[in-house]
Amino acid sequence: MQVTEDNYVELMKQGNEKALQYFIEHDGWIVKSIVCHKLKGHETEQEECINDVFLAIWQNVSHYDSNRAAFTTWVSAVTRYRILNYRRKLQNAEWEDIDKLQLVAGGDDWDQFLMDEEEEFLSLLQGLSEEDKEIFVRLFWDEQDYNEISQEMNIPKDRLYNRISRGKKKLRNTIGIRRRGMA
Repeated sequence: MQVTEDNYVELMKQGNEKALQYFIEHDGWIVKSIVCHKLKGHETEQEECINDVFLAIWQNVSHYDSNRAAFTTWVSAVTRYRILNYRRKLQNAEWEDIDKLQLVAGGDDWDQFLMDEEEEFLSLLQGLSEEDKEIFVRLFWDEQDYNEISQEMNIPKDRLYNRISRGKKKLRNTIGIRRRGMA
């Protein structure tokens, strides 16, 4: 079965390593941008943390529930918890495993967490045009598919792909992430 944006999460749950590679190549920038932003000045730990996040996602993807949150939101939560661990480690604090840190959907803490995540996500998109921001929000926050975005925004699908590709490149350059240097 071919790995696509529509099936990679389910294939990851089934243990398909190609689906993990697809995730890293297409949505891994989310993890990398959050880690690089939150661990600025600790380049060695950034790379280690990014790899640790990808491993945690791979090992815990079976716990992801699409009814509770978008996959990118879940990925952001896993990333933030790993970053907390690295910050504790950097401050010589006691290491706390991600399994001990659980969010319960539906409470005030969850709502605040989602608002913080959305604010963080939108701040990453500041360098993009308003239309590109809307595309990124629809694709990566609201998890709409390319066809839906193309139809609703009246943008040909090939142009949509190009705008996303250019936007990702601009974001990588803005936050200083090079493809070869990161996991």
